[in-house]
Amino acid sequence: MTATWSTWQAEPELMVDADLVAAKLGELGKRIDRVRTHVPRDERALGADPDALDLVSFNLLLCVQAALDVGSHIIAGIQRALRASVGVFVWLAVYNLILGLSLANAVFVDEMTMDNTDALDAKVDRLYARMADVDHDRQQELRELRERLDRILTRLPQA
Repeated sequence: MTATWSTWQAEPELMVDADLVAAKLGELGKRIDRVRTHVPRDERALGADPDALDLVSFNLLLCVQAALDVGSHIIAGIQRALRASVGVFVWLAVYNLILGLSLANAVFVDEMTMDNTDALDAKVDRLYARMADVDHDRQQELRELRERLDRILTRLPQA
């Protein structure tokens, strides 16, 4: 039997130490939380704050490391791991790296999108308020013009 990702999924007892993998996944979650904590609302602020940039970068690096550690422990626990090809390890490492980077990207994109959405919502609200004011003013002007026109028409001789 060749060791593959689907083999591990079907037989999770093949992992060397489930507690160790759970601990690494817990560490990964904590690191992601730390990234969320230190990512400023504005991407320019991140570039301007070297301390925040260092904290975010370092924690993202540790996220990738934890993801690679999980992959390594899973591979180490698969039966006949010595016969497993290097390709499986590389596949798992790349898969975990992509997963880690995708999570990091999602955090950044989510924060930036949320900021942009809030700013746009505020602008739209101001535009609606201004449009309501203009509409109210125009309605008042129309009423006044009707009243003037009615006064003028009442002064004209009847034919």
